[in-house]
Amino acid sequence: MPLPKDLTVREKQIALLIANSYTSLEIAKKLNLTKHTIETYRKRIMRKTKAKNVANLVTMMSNNKPPANKLKNIFEKERKELLKLKRENKHLLKRIWHLEVRLAKK
Repeated sequence: MPLPKDLTVREKQIALLIANSYTSLEIAKKLNLTKHTIETYRKRIMRKTKAKNVANLVTMMSNNKPPANKLKNIFEKERKELLKLKRENKHLLKRIWHLEVRLAKK
């Protein structure tokens, strides 16, 4: 059974880390989140996937590719999204700065 399409990128990351035997605390440290946040994600993932236990989730995750390869692809996708947001943010900050300079001159 494949993963549902309504999982967010972060939920897919966490699901793959769970499938790779990471604990909630290890995932929290790896993603700079709290253990409580990871446990909330875990509950949401289990509900969305309708997995009865972690073994069932692992079975879903290992559809065609090993989980490690999927994890790499998801992290790469998120890295690209973050770089895009960073460029957009930099552009917006530069525009704001130019507007503030113009306002200060008036």
